[in-house]
Amino acid sequence: MNTPDQLREFLETATAGLRDDHELQLDIRAELLSHLEDRSAELEESGKTPEEAQQLARNSFGSPVDVAADLTAANQRRMRWRSRARLACRILLVPGAVLIALIFSDLPQIAAMSQSMRRLGDATRRLPFESLFARFHRGSRRLSQTENLILHGDPERKTQAERQRAIWETFPQNSVFLNNYITQLACGLGADGPQLKQALAALEEILPKAREIDPGNARQSYLHLAARVALACDVNEKLSAKTATGKSLWLGELIIKDRQALDEAMDELTTVLKMPVYRRYHEEMLQERLAILGRPQTAIERVRQIAMAASVLLPDLQLSRSLVRVSILYGECLAHEGDLARATPFLDAWEPLAIHLNNDSWTLIDCLVVRALIEHGRESSAEIYERFGDHASAERTRKRADILGQPIRNWHTTVENSANGTSEGQDGVKERAGTLAASMLAFGGMWKDNNVSPDMLTYGRLADYVLAEKALISLTSALLLIAIFASLGIGWWWRLVLPPGEQVDSVLLMPDWRKVGRVLVLGVLAPVMLYAIYTRWLPFGAQQYAIGHAWSRAVSEMGLLLFVILATTTTMAGNAVRERCLPLGLAVPTPEHSRLRTAAFVCLLLIPGATALLYGHGWPKGTPSRVAAIVLVVTLGQWLALSGLRWLWRACRARKDYGAYYSTASRSVIPFLAAAIALLSLLTDPYLKRREAFLVQNDPVMAISPELPSCTRIEAELAQRLRRETAAAAERLEEPVSATP
Repeated sequence: MNTPDQLREFLETATAGLRDDHELQLDIRAELLSHLEDRSAELEESGKTPEEAQQLARNSFGSPVDVAADLTAANQRRMRWRSRARLACRILLVPGAVLIALIFSDLPQIAAMSQSMRRLGDATRRLPFESLFARFHRGSRRLSQTENLILHGDPERKTQAERQRAIWETFPQNSVFLNNYITQLACGLGADGPQLKQALAALEEILPKAREIDPGNARQSYLHLAARVALACDVNEKLSAKTATGKSLWLGELIIKDRQALDEAMDELTTVLKMPVYRRYHEEMLQERLAILGRPQTAIERVRQIAMAASVLLPDLQLSRSLVRVSILYGECLAHEGDLARATPFLDAWEPLAIHLNNDSWTLIDCLVVRALIEHGRESSAEIYERFGDHASAERTRKRADILGQPIRNWHTTVENSANGTSEGQDGVKERAGTLAASMLAFGGMWKDNNVSPDMLTYGRLADYVLAEKALISLTSALLLIAIFASLGIGWWWRLVLPPGEQVDSVLLMPDWRKVGRVLVLGVLAPVMLYAIYTRWLPFGAQQYAIGHAWSRAVSEMGLLLFVILATTTTMAGNAVRERCLPLGLAVPTPEHSRLRTAAFVCLLLIPGATALLYGHGWPKGTPSRVAAIVLVVTLGQWLALSGLRWLWRACRARKDYGAYYSTASRSVIPFLAAAIALLSLLTDPYLKRREAFLVQNDPVMAISPELPSCTRIEAELAQRLRRETAAAAERLEEPVSATP
């Protein structure tokens, strides 16, 4: 806008008292100029020359000094509250939005979940920066020193066994912590050579104390015997025979290195087999740790509990199988020596060992090993009896094995013949399973269990989407933060690029709260509400399927939400600032946006958008839907990136005349973006947090607790049922097996 020098000088003097509020100064200056131009036009119509008209118009306002005093006095109160509002905007709104974005960001949760997934095999060890992630993870409480000790052991000690020993040393009369330490020692009993001898020495050192604290428990004796047997003999596996059904029978060959030591160990085994109690305390130790972790509120806390359950070591299982195998081969050796009567308790040792293990089983692996022991006895022992002519004992062995193994065998048969094994059942379950359920329930064929229905998997599936939505909100806030920092950079650019004395005036415009509200409603609130209605209430949203199965729809829905929020918020904020700059007299460049171009872009997006969201309803993994989703997301991402880069280029490479506008606009859009971050986080985070807690705590498949300690609730309930049924089958046996020669 070209203003004569006389009028410019008058306006500068008249508004000099308002220089502390540059926006108000420009606003009143534009208003005064409008009055001066109107008055000058009237005087020109009456016959005055333009110069005379301007002079008379200026004189009609009086002395510019008096005008400045009047304007300053009239606007003093207004300037004061505007100054406070601007200060609050600088100190509270923008830093507050940045702080809110950081506090409500789920990046620490995602990092912590990644670490927990990495240690599914050993949740007792600490990983780098774990304490840092836990500190920034909202909802996690600070654990006491004792609680950390029970969860992880003493981190100052070198070996894992010594770390777990520290727990027992703190509670020396606690049999749970004692057996937890023994479990670590038992891991070395399956080794060879010096490591086996070292583990055996450590076990023998603690054995008297263990029998004092936990008398009558056969576990310590079994472990001690397994180590002694491993030193006294080896087993060379070989195909011994084939059963009547043609199944290969692997018995192996017993290679005796110390017959006396082996005889002593086997004689002691006959006594241990009669002990009434066998407890490993795995379940009780996990209960202690789950009680410390508490009821999960988030997916990361649930993953941490599952990691804790999955990291429970089960060395007794392999040692029990080895002990049964050696016992049967030792019985065969005695039979070859002509002492079949003395061989009987060793050929039948599989039964009390299986019963002992079943009484302490709490996982599906335990149940499967119990079945393996029973099947090994049924096939191997019966075959040896048959070979040495004792057909009655062979028949007795098969009959007792059939009775004892019937519950687990019936379950396995049910799984194999289950309707869920068909495409209508099993595939339907997998299509609706959450990520954790898909990975955990695949073990043991539990997909095919009739007890696992698609409805039971709803909670886990929706929890996956909640986690993805939290990541989406964090990403959206992060991109808005990047836009804020880019705007600050443009303002600093115009301060640094021009030499002193030529720098442009940069104004922080007071936001019109009605326009701010409009931006927030149309740019944040409306898209979020429409997304919620579409995904939760309409039947063709992606959340009807597993996120890995319907990822094309999920990516399209979330990508559109992110695009609409970013595009609408930034565009409306820029237009609001532009409209405010026009009456202030700033040189504003002509906008390059064309409504026709925008409409064409929207129409272009309708094709891949509709294909990705609606194509093949009920068949979400179709190739057209996947390709359309990729095209849609790539197009939206390119549009956002190119639009942002183009704005930066225009703002930084503009003519000096437009420098004041770009510097002012870049600073003035920041309150809009900051308010959008605050509303987005405060609107979505409480809802998503409550929804995540509800889904995690009420998941009928994955929710575990100290009352149901296992990797999944389904596995815990299944293991308990099989244990009860097998124990009842053991009581139905006609007579106990003799354990004395």
